[in-house]
Amino acid sequence: MAWPSPAKVNLFLHITGRRDDGYHDIQTAFQFLDYSDSLEFQVQQSCAIELLTPIKGVKNESNLIIRAAKCLQSHTDSKQGAKISIEKKAITNILNSDSFMSTVVVLNIDGKKQKVLPREVAYHVVSDEPIHIDFMRVLEGSKIIIRRN
Repeated sequence: MAWPSPAKVNLFLHITGRRDDGYHDIQTAFQFLDYSDSLEFQVQQSCAIELLTPIKGVKNESNLIIRAAKCLQSHTDSKQGAKISIEKKAITNILNSDSFMSTVVVLNIDGKKQKVLPREVAYHVVSDEPIHIDFMRVLEGSKIIIRRN
């Protein structure tokens, strides 16, 4: 079975503290986008969780997909495992286009269409996967100058 894994835009993100387990307490609001990767799951009778499409430079014990699957397995007392694969589609293709940084993107935020331009893309230092995109709101009548590096 395959399930969409939609991309999202953080409208804001505030770190409010650090927890004892190393994670942070946060306040955030985000909007899902119409772009998504796809996660496919094959149930196994063994309890093993296996990622068929590993991410370069990310160890399995650090991979959030595997960690989430093991957490679900633990909380449901399931004895079944899964083979999991991810098909990266939309965002990777869009980011790899030559004109991405100068493309006006229309986001639907709370039912209102907002025009935005990509401002910066952050990539994972080891896997080189995109992990965050900052957007800049484009207001009607504003003048935009795009500089190429």
